[in-house]
Amino acid sequence: MTGLGTANKGRCGVRAFGEAIQDDLEDLVSEWVRIAVEEEYQSNFTTRDELIDGLPALIAGIATAALQEPLAPEAHMDKIGRAAEHGSERRSQGLPEHVIFDDYRFLQRAVSSYLWARFGRGAKVTEAILRFDAATSTASSASLFGYFRAEIEGTGQWREGLSKIVDTALQHSRGLRPPQDD
Repeated sequence: MTGLGTANKGRCGVRAFGEAIQDDLEDLVSEWVRIAVEEEYQSNFTTRDELIDGLPALIAGIATAALQEPLAPEAHMDKIGRAAEHGSERRSQGLPEHVIFDDYRFLQRAVSSYLWARFGRGAKVTEAILRFDAATSTASSASLFGYFRAEIEGTGQWREGLSKIVDTALQHSRGLRPPQDD
């Protein structure tokens, strides 16, 4: 990854990883784009802005809910809202729903690469990656939900459905031991 060294290897708590992700969103998005180009995924899009969409906000929301405030309902509501918006945007771009899975697969790779490059390998980094990956599960569900927003709203189940996804995200976070920062 470009621009990433080992400057923060001394501060390696899970919350610190979340802060680092927030601080380096541009580098993470660049890594995500690099992976998308490597996978020839970018050919689905006409511009870089269309490719990136709301990715920085989505990454920030997942990092907050997974690593910084895993027990805060507001953090999960924000993450789920951003993820639903991402899915809705992908649909408005005329893309098939399966691209959402590629988006998250590339995101998981980008975050893992980023954390390893910046902090090295170890138990705390692995814990942060696992927490981020777990949070992408409910985020991808919310993105699919957002992709089909018009149909779901037509049934009157939009708010209730989002609420269920938020509840699931909170249950997943509560099932993990609290982050232990050094």
